[in-house]
Amino acid sequence: VDTTIYSASYSQKIKSHNIKLKYELSKFKRHEIGTTSGVLKFSGETQNIEINDEFKYLENDFLIFGAGLNKDDVDYIKVDDTTNQRESKGKYFYLTNSNKFNKILLTESLRYDKYNNFDNKLTGKVGIKYNHNDDLSFTSNVGTAYNVPSIIKEFNPGGQANPNLEPEETKSFDFGLNYKDISLTFFRSKIDNLIDWSGSGYKNVEGE
Repeated sequence: VDTTIYSASYSQKIKSHNIKLKYELSKFKRHEIGTTSGVLKFSGETQNIEINDEFKYLENDFLIFGAGLNKDDVDYIKVDDTTNQRESKGKYFYLTNSNKFNKILLTESLRYDKYNNFDNKLTGKVGIKYNHNDDLSFTSNVGTAYNVPSIIKEFNPGGQANPNLEPEETKSFDFGLNYKDISLTFFRSKIDNLIDWSGSGYKNVEGE
């Protein structure tokens, strides 16, 4: 396995705005020596570019808006010498708002993802934190998530490929208590189309 990762970022403060730009590039190569089925050689790269702006509109309140592009490219050779290529592209936009009311901190987030290989999805999260005093606080969050399978999971070098993997959809809730250095959290998640290892490759588990 040969992996190389590059990253660069830039930030600039302009009055009440804090603008950040980042670029990430990951290149990888993999050769499954001795494998008798599936993918023999696997190479590709993933790219992501993102910009966001944190706008402080009151002393303790701020708004974050961000947008990004990502792209995955992969070329692979199977043990029978057949070759193929797959490309995955995505765009995303997100918005987070945070307000502080005395001892209460309230945060709301929305995210929209647009894909060329999967259904587009809008997800969101609402969180609240109550600071009773300097030592004791309570937190709670409720939200949804959308987890798209990576190309590596789809083609699974050294195992059985599954290009028909579907994204996971999650609904979650948590409640936490924090006292000094001690934290206690209760959480519950419901996942539809869970991506799981089946012994020879990845698959979606039926049901919820």
